Amino acid sequence: MPRQPVPRCRKLTEEKRAEVVLRVLQNAVDGVPRLETMKKVTAGFRVVPRTVSRIWKRALKAKEVTGLWSAASLRHRRGSPTKDVAAKLERLRGVSYARRGTLRTASAACGVPRATLHRRVKAGDVRALVSVVSPLLTEANKAARLSWCSAHIHSTLRHYNDMYDTVHVDEKLFYMTQVRRSFYLLPGEPEPERSVRSKRYITKRMMLAAVARPRWVPSGSTLFDGKLGIWGFVVREPALRSSHRRPAGTMETKEGR
Repeated sequence: MPRQPVPRCRKLTEEKRAEVVLRVLQNAVDGVPRLETMKKVTAGFRVVPRTVSRIWKRALKAKEVTGLWSAASLRHRRGSPTKDVAAKLERLRGVSYARRGTLRTASAACGVPRATLHRRVKAGDVRALVSVVSPLLTEANKAARLSWCSAHIHSTLRHYNDMYDTVHVDEKLFYMTQVRRSFYLLPGEPEPERSVRSKRYITKRMMLAAVARPRWVPSGSTLFDGKLGIWGFVVREPALRSSHRRPAGTMETKEGR
């Protein structure tokens, strides 16, 4: 019966490399490894003889340079070393926010390539922030808000009103469609056709929405989600005058007043 080949180890860890050097040193004569020792180490670690020889030569060279027996792997240590760009990134502190709104402008401001800057953002060295404009409140606005809050405090209980008996009504404007939308279709289904006269001026519809404070039961489940409804804030009435599009008296849909 033919002998089955022993599977080879493709890559030795740092611990295994140190163990190879130790095995060779223990059986070396006057610092020279014996041939039998090299064969045993080769078979024990399931590598080719060239691998053991290369590790031993690397350990000898490290001993001459550093005085320590070391055979660290050179894998992933080739090519240009990674440059430290921390000093260049510090230049962003002296640049106005308007000049670092995009990766391109920030790269030009600090002198770091855009790809490198993008990797730094993913690594967390640079933080991407989305700034939202906040309302500029005057003293009159602040006083009005404070007055509204104080009006919802019970005069006797000194507790804030729970607002369970309050309904919030607001008008909302919604576009009839969007310029870009995604759909999930099955094979063979026709693509939806959507067309407007101008994608810059898509028709909007006014809606009236009413919400209240949600209610929960002691167990934690929702008793009432607070959504009362949303309705089209439009009316149907006849046109008062004729135009090139329709005669007078044609029923039209208009925003509610």
